[in-house]
Amino acid sequence: AIAQMYATTDMNWFVKHNRKMAFEPGSKMIYRSVDTQLLGMIIKKITGERLADYFSKNVWQPIGALTPATWNVDRIGGTEKTFCCFNAAAPDYAKVGLMILNNGMVGEKHIINSNWVKRLNTPVETMENWGYGAYMWHPFPGTSTMDGLHGQYVFIDPSSRTVIVKLSDVPTALNLAKPTMDVFKEISSKQN
Repeated sequence: AIAQMYATTDMNWFVKHNRKMAFEPGSKMIYRSVDTQLLGMIIKKITGERLADYFSKNVWQPIGALTPATWNVDRIGGTEKTFCCFNAAAPDYAKVGLMILNNGMVGEKHIINSNWVKRLNTPVETMENWGYGAYMWHPFPGTSTMDGLHGQYVFIDPSSRTVIVKLSDVPTALNLAKPTMDVFKEISSKQN
């Protein structure tokens, strides 16, 4: 189904025909990309704005991003693929990491509510020996990482106030996540 979701030219149709309720919301956790897509579509419906415009106005511009980001869509003028496909430069991903490190703040301005930042930094499940929750992975206690397909990471270690960004194109079969996180933790431990 994930390959079909990448390839669809009608995300609304895809979600309508491929997302069924398996359990009461909030009662269980399961990692499903279609749920992230659905969340993006809900934000668009509630705000009445394209998600890219809403995100640009409320996060990207306020963090002081240096370059424009792009978001793949299902077709020209269509729906953002919020389960993936957000494209940006490393310095701007670092700014997102710093905002999370600084409890949702950029300078004196609150960009993300501190309660949500706490939620981002709190694992609720263990998957593949890492903590996971609210779209963030927690490879070590007290650390968080945003994890993109094929080896993109924004690693955040509050204990040393370290943010590390790595952009890559690593074949999924290699699964270098664990050794990469080990290196990031080693680097961040040297910052104290």
